[in-house]
Amino acid sequence: MTIHRSRKNGELNLLGLPCPYPEVLTAIKLREMHTNDVLEMVLDSPPSVGIIKNMAFKYKFSVILAEKVDTCTWKIIIKKW
Repeated sequence: MTIHRSRKNGELNLLGLPCPYPEVLTAIKLREMHTNDVLEMVLDSPPSVGIIKNMAFKYKFSVILAEKVDTCTWKIIIKKW
């Protein structure tokens, strides 16, 4: 049996940034990731949440978590397999 350990590649605080900044900064960070890296981010731009989730899917990453933390803040965790 092979155990794959995740390592946290980084965190992005994208609060207060309008589109397209969250998407651009996330894309840059995703390109830096290696297998089993994990990226956590917080953001408050609802359109960016869907776009980032679609971007992760397109590039074969897994969205581990995408949840609304409060009325205007989202937390997304992405892992590269």
